[in-house]
Amino acid sequence: MGGGSLELVQHDTDLWSTEQPLAWQAGLLPIPVRMTVIRLHDGGLILHSPAPMSPGFREELDALGRVEFIVVPRMHGKFAARAAESYPMTRVLAAPDAPPRRKSLTFHASLEDRPPAAWAGEVESHLLLGFSRRLLRLGALLLLMGLLIGLAIPALAVPRLGVSTHLNAVVSAVLLFALGLLWPQLRLGARGSIVAFWLAPYSFFTASLTPLLGGIWGAGGAMLPIAGGTARGSAFQEGVIAVGLVSAGAAILVVCVLLLVGLRGSPCEP
Repeated sequence: MGGGSLELVQHDTDLWSTEQPLAWQAGLLPIPVRMTVIRLHDGGLILHSPAPMSPGFREELDALGRVEFIVVPRMHGKFAARAAESYPMTRVLAAPDAPPRRKSLTFHASLEDRPPAAWAGEVESHLLLGFSRRLLRLGALLLLMGLLIGLAIPALAVPRLGVSTHLNAVVSAVLLFALGLLWPQLRLGARGSIVAFWLAPYSFFTASLTPLLGGIWGAGGAMLPIAGGTARGSAFQEGVIAVGLVSAGAAILVVCVLLLVGLRGSPCEP
């Protein structure tokens, strides 16, 4: 079945999908985006992540049934507004934190970890917390690393820098746990979420482990005079420590700004 350049592929009696490339990041990163069509027992259709609505593609959808629900995912939904215009009587449902910048869309409800009443018994709805779980796992990893480093403190050339690493790792692990639990409440959109997700672990791991290099090298006193004292390494070693600490500090500042932006608005908004 083909509507313009799109082709609906049938996977089961009441399940279809189609894919189209999306030029992300100003076309530098083309990614495939899938639209899924589910037909309920009463003949109503669910469109998840709508594709471009050409006249031919609309004819195909209309032949399958009446479009009753449009589901807009969190990470993308470029064609959702056009789909909502094409089917003005549908209910537009958002992922729990779909980007609020889509001013052209009016959301009727936000999906939860259970299906809407109209889908009950036919389609399940589950909230997937991918970034959140990854941050929690990274927090557990950093905590384990911090505890193990604590055992190695006496063997370091500068033990006080080992203590600093141990404390920084434990505190940073707790902050990663907190960020992982907070993540579902953030409304950052695709780009902001990716930036925050990568900068947060970078800043916490780098700030925690950079003093360990000083402790191993017998360096770091220039950037960490309290913990490092008079310890001085080569220009290269001191430079690595300086770059690590400064970049980690800059990264955590950006993360804090993104957290403030992501927590704006009401948690009940779609």
